[in-house]
Amino acid sequence: MGQLTAAERGKIEVLSQKYYTNKQIAREIGCHPSTIGREISKGLGIDGKYSATKSQQTYELNRSNCKNRRKLNKYPELGNMVKKYLGLGYDPDQIAGRMALLDLEHRVCRETIYAWIYEDEVNKQEKLYQYLKFGKKKRGCHRTYERTRQQFKMSNRVSIHERPAIVNKRARFGDWEGDTVLYPNRQVVITLYERMSGLVRFAKIYSKSSESVCSTMGNILRCTKSPATLTLDNGTEFYKHNLITNLSRVDVFFADVYASHQRGGNEQLNRQLRRYLPRGQSIDNLTAVDIQAIEDELNNKPRRRLGFRTPNEVYRHIILHYDEIQTKGLNTDMVAFEVRL
Repeated sequence: MGQLTAAERGKIEVLSQKYYTNKQIAREIGCHPSTIGREISKGLGIDGKYSATKSQQTYELNRSNCKNRRKLNKYPELGNMVKKYLGLGYDPDQIAGRMALLDLEHRVCRETIYAWIYEDEVNKQEKLYQYLKFGKKKRGCHRTYERTRQQFKMSNRVSIHERPAIVNKRARFGDWEGDTVLYPNRQVVITLYERMSGLVRFAKIYSKSSESVCSTMGNILRCTKSPATLTLDNGTEFYKHNLITNLSRVDVFFADVYASHQRGGNEQLNRQLRRYLPRGQSIDNLTAVDIQAIEDELNNKPRRRLGFRTPNEVYRHIILHYDEIQTKGLNTDMVAFEVRL
């Protein structure tokens, strides 16, 4: 049987006063005689007699002391740290992974953070879930919608299937993915994602014309370290992709239609940008300084794929050891990280 109830303890007190043996009391209660023996020894008063009230109080005190408190409530400084970095846009996986790299006395895993956000009553009232990627009130799956594109003939289009195999392996620096995110008044944010380091680059332009988009992309890539390839989707804004090649000397490739997973890093980047600049929001007053601040924040977030180093940390490491990394690949364990938590 489970724990004795207050009523059963009262019955034990009455029967013990009638000088019932432990075996007889156990038969009446429906438990083992040793259970009665332990119960009576724990509930003896100063007069040497069993007290149901004293035993119940002892039981309730023991239960309160052994209650499993959430670790993030037990150590408030840890909970405050998690709240701080949720507010900065870190997700639980990034927070937990970064903690594992630091010499902290206490740390938690991602599931502990998720449970704390969704199950702790105080946090539910504070609506901490709003800081998560999808901001959902309840945990569960999310639905994504594929963006449709008008079909047209892309001149000089080179398929992703002709792209060098090394790009798929993320084994060298300089392989980029690119896209555009459209906002009201036909204003556009260009997004670029480097496959090895996870480094991102943004630029706001005031037209979705192919000439504006491609020339801006080409100029951004021209200012990066040894760009090699760029993979795009099949949007009309990339019709003049030759401009990108002329400006930056990169080889441009195009993903298959309706195959956004072939540019998964860039698609994920676009979703992260939407957290700062939601769909349909006007960006008329968005300055270059604002765009740079978003870019810096994303480049300073730890990534699981990078051993919870940040893209900026990895990029600095690559610049310092460029030739070796281009030959042997990246070992994230060798990347020094800055203490941010």
